[in-house]
Amino acid sequence: MKLGALRSPNDVGPQGNILQTPSAKFVALYQQFYSYFARCPIAAPAGSLTWNVTCAHNDGPYTGDITKTQGSCATTVASIQGTAVGIPTGTASSAVVLATTPTITTPVVVGQVGGNAVGTGDIGEYLSQSVADSVVSLTTTDAIDVATLTISAGYWLCSGNVTVATGTTGWSNFKVGVSTTVNTLPTPPAGGAFAQVVAAAGVVAASSLNTGSFLENVSVSTTLHLVTALTFANTATGGGFIGCMRMN
Repeated sequence: MKLGALRSPNDVGPQGNILQTPSAKFVALYQQFYSYFARCPIAAPAGSLTWNVTCAHNDGPYTGDITKTQGSCATTVASIQGTAVGIPTGTASSAVVLATTPTITTPVVVGQVGGNAVGTGDIGEYLSQSVADSVVSLTTTDAIDVATLTISAGYWLCSGNVTVATGTTGWSNFKVGVSTTVNTLPTPPAGGAFAQVVAAAGVVAASSLNTGSFLENVSVSTTLHLVTALTFANTATGGGFIGCMRMN
């Protein structure tokens, strides 16, 4: 008998009657035929036949850490090269998001191109604030905010710059820094968020002083204060720039 000629022994005729009662040999041959192509178990007692053909004919073969649930098309990847895979969570357009933070060795991350801005919350997001040096009136020796910048929760790399303009007598002591408290300089060296210059004679020309680069790791939205304290004898105004880039 040719396999291609086999039909289900439970096929019925025009009147709804079973065409024939299958023999045990026929049942065994039928099981072998469908098990080969469907890769699914077929159980049948002698004299009757039931089958469960739910899988695609091309499922498998399975190798490595992949496991297969018999009787269905479900396939589970328990691990990849011996590293356990957590329960998938979140969403992704073309890949599984793992439940735990994976460790990726020397990944190649494609940067933003074409002059497009980095999205809010993405690594590389940049925030800044700029104030002209004629805007803020200064009082000698007092710590005064010249600009502020609010950053959201995250890990940020920041820097600041203050520019001052004085009257005819100039200045003799120039401090700048960034803190989280209004009108307050940080305690030096403040992780790079502080700088100071002392002049033996009064400096009359407009002057600028930079902080170093410093890190801000905040768990909630936080306002950074760009502060200066200038010692002078006549009048002075100030302004500045503060910018932060998201690192994580």
